[in-house]
Order: sequence, then structure tokens, then C-alpha cells
Amino acid sequence: MDVASQHQMADSLDLQLPSGTMRALRHGAGTGVPVLCVPGLSANARSFDSVARTLVARGRPVVALDLRGRGFSPPTAPGTYGWRRHAEDVLAAARLLGFESFDLVGHSMGAFVSMEVAAIDAGRIRRLVLIDGVGVPEAAAIPPIRAAVERLGAVFPSAEVYCETIRKIGAAVPWEVWGPAYLYDLEEVPGGVRSRTSKEAVLEDAVYGSTHDAGHFWKWLRMPVLLVRAARPLLPGTASWRTRTRCERSPIFARKSRTRAKVACDRECRGRGTMSARRRRSARRAPRAGPFRPQSGAGSWSRRRR
Repeated sequence: MDVASQHQMADSLDLQLPSGTMRALRHGAGTGVPVLCVPGLSANARSFDSVARTLVARGRPVVALDLRGRGFSPPTAPGTYGWRRHAEDVLAAARLLGFESFDLVGHSMGAFVSMEVAAIDAGRIRRLVLIDGVGVPEAAAIPPIRAAVERLGAVFPSAEVYCETIRKIGAAVPWEVWGPAYLYDLEEVPGGVRSRTSKEAVLEDAVYGSTHDAGHFWKWLRMPVLLVRAARPLLPGTASWRTRTRCERSPIFARKSRTRAKVACDRECRGRGTMSARRRRSARRAPRAGPFRPQSGAGSWSRRRR
């Protein structure tokens, strides 16, 4: 399997930030409001390929980022990670891209980083989408995440063996959606292939996330916010409702959801991967979705604002 041949066409940009070089993938050249995408803990810019295809077809330019130490973005020194540092990188990237105002999409840890961006400069964000990330991760969800991290730094004899190892974990479903993201950052080394993503960077961010509560950022979410969560857990037996219950009982979220205001819009996606199945639930959720109510066609979002 030729790793390079697996890469889909997208413009690769190397953005020179104050913190170092950041790789970004630019999809489409539409004139709509740009969309900036922030991946999860050990993920990379290719995680948003399916989202980008849908949005580009509707005239939206999309830029997905490799956070520092992920994909083709070089790692920085130890002690230079954490949500705040990543958020500063996101804002610096937006400035270099010329995005005065943009929609921001964050997945998992990327959702926490996106909320930190809102805390720093909420005026830049037109709308915010949080995918599988709004509060402290449940303890039962940590083992599959840890298993995915263990692949980092390890040398595999071939890309096929690497992919089969990932597939056995059971979280990258369906593979045709997630597979390209895992292949994207593979590099050839003596003895086989390995991920370019820095294990040290990921572990430092994992420790940071275990000692910080993203709920602190809820009060800064004054723009329209869409929370997307899976209908099923990452792996069987890892589900818990504690974070959801806490979110719904929060006076910030609960008050605004009752008034159909900007925050606490909610969508539940079928499947274990919220980005792998973007079909919307029935119209009974539409009143809560406010500015994110889908138009005709799965995956389309209206541009109406409140």
C-alpha cells in the first residue's frame, strides 16, 4: 500500500505561526463564511474530510488544522502544550488565513480548544460546533483512547499491519471515513512505518485535559453553539450520562435552551462516530437547533442567524 497515494486532494499550507510551523489543509475556494476545523487529541486535519466535502459542495471554504505535534505540524518543546496554547495557534492561523470571522468546528479535545478560543476572542467566531466534547471525559472512555495513543512512536512492518491494529481497537468506524486520517500521517522509517504524531505531545495534552474542566468555558459561549454527540458510546459499555446531565442542568445552558437562544443547540448522530454519520435526528429537535436547523438534504446547515 502506497501511503502517499491515499492522500486526497486538498491544498497543503504551512503556516508560520509565532509558535512554529502549522500544517493546514484547505478545501474548496467558495465565497461563503469560512469554516475552521480543530481535530482531537491524537487526530489530524484529515479527520474532517467528510465534513469538508459536504460544506465545500455548499460554497463554504474549509480549513482543517494539524495541531502542534500532530500530523505534519512539528512538535514544540515539552511544557508548551495545553488548550490555551492550541487556542492561540488557532487564532494565529485564522489571522494568517485572513479570516476576520469564521465558523469553528472542534472534535473531542478540539472542542475544548475551540471553547478556549471563544474565551480568548469570542467576537471572531460566528458559530461554534462542538463534536463529542463539552465537559470532563468519562473515566470509562479512557481505555480505548489510551489504546489509540499506544500506537504512536511504534514501528509497524507495513501500512496494512498498522491499519489492522487500529481497526481492532474498534473506535475507527466506519473505516472508509476514518482510515485516510490514520494513513495521512504515516512516515516510512527503518523497519516499516510509524505515525508522525508525537506521543509526547499527545500525552502532555492528555495530562492537561485530566486536570482541567472545559465547563469553565461555558459562560463564554455567546455565539450560536451546536453540540453533536453520538447515539452510542465510543466502545460498548463506555457510556455515561453524567456530563450530559451536568450540561443540561447548568443555568447557562438550561436557561438558553428554554428560550431557543443561541447556546445549547443539540444534535444526536447515529453510530459511534459522530463525524462518521452526519444524518440529523427527526424534526422534534429542530426548535432547539435554532440557527443550525438543516435545510433540504442531509448535512446542510442554514445560514440564518438570530
